[in-house]
Amino acid sequence: MIFSFSRLNLYRQCPYRFYNKYVLGKEEPVTKPLALGKAVHQAIDDIINGSSHEEAVLNGYASAGFHEDLVQQEISDLVERAPVYWKMGRTEVYFKLPPSNSHNAPEIQGYIDLLSPDGAITDWKTNRSIYGV
Repeated sequence: MIFSFSRLNLYRQCPYRFYNKYVLGKEEPVTKPLALGKAVHQAIDDIINGSSHEEAVLNGYASAGFHEDLVQQEISDLVERAPVYWKMGRTEVYFKLPPSNSHNAPEIQGYIDLLSPDGAITDWKTNRSIYGV
């Protein structure tokens, strides 16, 4: 079985939602925070890969499906505050690792939002509540 922080956190919050999403494969509605995070992540990725701020914000808005509760200005403001610049590293780096060498060990998966050339890892957050890992 594959685990991630998001999956484990959803199970902790609501085992029934976890069951519906990861066992039954039911889609959950896209909330504003989810759409905003997707839009900002995409815009940051685009800027790091050479897009202009305006183009990146529009691409971010599009990647979030033009969610009805999103406002382009909010995406723009969050992206503007992010300390990003062209070619600062690789974005959306996927990983899947076993936590032990055991043959039956589960795997942990996720995405690193930004992997800098010096090996620093950044996890962008657009949520409005603080939580611990």
